[in-house]
Amino acid sequence: MPAFGQQALLVRSHTLVSEVKDIYLSDIVDKNSTDNELFKEISSVKLANGPRLGERRVLSSQLISRLLRKQAHFVQASKKMKLVIPSQVIVENIGYTLNERDVENRLNEVWAKSCIHCRFQISSLSLPKMKSQAQKLNWDLDYDGKIPRGQFSYKVTVKNQEGQDITGWIQGMVRIFAPVPIATRAIHFGERLTEHDLEVKEQDVTYSNDSAIERERAIGRRVIRAIRSGEVLWSNFFEKDYATRRGQPVKLIIGDQGWQLTLQGIAEMDGQIGDTISVKNSKSNKVLSGVVIGQHEVQVQ
Repeated sequence: MPAFGQQALLVRSHTLVSEVKDIYLSDIVDKNSTDNELFKEISSVKLANGPRLGERRVLSSQLISRLLRKQAHFVQASKKMKLVIPSQVIVENIGYTLNERDVENRLNEVWAKSCIHCRFQISSLSLPKMKSQAQKLNWDLDYDGKIPRGQFSYKVTVKNQEGQDITGWIQGMVRIFAPVPIATRAIHFGERLTEHDLEVKEQDVTYSNDSAIERERAIGRRVIRAIRSGEVLWSNFFEKDYATRRGQPVKLIIGDQGWQLTLQGIAEMDGQIGDTISVKNSKSNKVLSGVVIGQHEVQVQ
């Protein structure tokens, strides 16, 4: 209990600072437990050197008491107060860190450019500790244009008032959810899908190695493996969507929009739109080269 006329000054067990400076008694005392006059007096009572950026100093109650007894400023002020010191006092220099909500919004914004329908769930976000001069300044994210798979790490740059770059790293984990087609029943090898065989649901696609097929492209396609009910329909589950098949008739188009000649031919190769394949002129049996431009259509080169 403090003596009559004395104030009980409470020392905090954990104090956060944002710059490198010496630790004074006023830094670790709960300001609400003292008046302005006494607080001003203890502001000149130095305890120790402050921690560097990202570090902490741990002071025991015995060490604090010993340091205080050596200072005339405190001996004089101690007649007006009773210090209540926890067994251990931590002073941690966290510097300046970015606003967590701002960082999450920025990450969602850049990732959405690569997957507009995706939902991103961020966790374990670690923000850089920077010098306090970086506070309230704009920052840039060094984004590589790729959506991460689980873990991510990006460099951030803050330009201070002197025009110098202050850099740090944003790290964390992300889960990615996207609306994808799901099998509504067990589907056997070689079956063609109907609109009743799938439904679109949001699923975790964070670690997927393939892209899910679009619903419209899945209907009518043949599967090349057995699929369980509830399984995501990935693109590689389906027979390739060929626009031409080897040995089947194709339309050969010669020329451009200003002048065109159409002939009948036979595809010498399977081909998807955009592929260059060999085709045979049905009339002359001459083998030509062309680009597949549509279903059973080849632009001869």
